[in-house]
Amino acid sequence: MKPYFVVLILALSTILTACDTKNTPTAAVGQLADDSTVTTKAKAALMADTEIKASDVNVETIAGVVTLTGTMANDVQAQKAIDIVRAVEGVKNVVSKITIKQVFYRPRGTSRVHVT
Repeated sequence: MKPYFVVLILALSTILTACDTKNTPTAAVGQLADDSTVTTKAKAALMADTEIKASDVNVETIAGVVTLTGTMANDVQAQKAIDIVRAVEGVKNVVSKITIKQVFYRPRGTSRVHVT
């Protein structure tokens, strides 16, 4: 079931990415196709990694520059996502706009919540 789901997600992301031209009004059709392919490959690479929750990472490609957005559990996961995408064929640069989740905890015996 999971391989079918991955193929479905990749197909849909390719179609949606190819249709999203609002950020590149003067982009050539060939460039949009290339960006769509890079986006699909980047998403597939993230989904293939068991330590990265790919659904938490949004991928957008414009002229070979991949922008990652979303929220991840920690810096290690964010850096791993960047490294994975950087290794994808066709990626010229990676821009990370990934934010790290804040952890809220309450030390025992206190009524205050601490933010780290």
